[in-house]
Amino acid sequence: MHIAKRHDASFKRDLLARQPTRVIAQTSALLVEDVIERTRHAKECGAEGVMVLPPFFEGPTDDQGIYDFYAAVSEAGLPIIGYNVPQGYP
Repeated sequence: MHIAKRHDASFKRDLLARQPTRVIAQTSALLVEDVIERTRHAKECGAEGVMVLPPFFEGPTDDQGIYDFYAAVSEAGLPIIGYNVPQGYP
């Protein structure tokens, strides 16, 4: 997150200069708390939505856990596009 914060001022300036371009930010992270923080940051910068991968590595694996994850992220106040990057098989 620190890298994004360093470029925050230029990102906001560039984003505003491109209006009415719509921005959807990718805010995935390992921990739900980080996803929420990144999503709030994206909203403050003017993003209109976010793309978020489902929890991976140490996240929930059942349907309710995945639902709870996205419900927590939605508290940041932006529409969410959930997506997945399936593993390729030979």
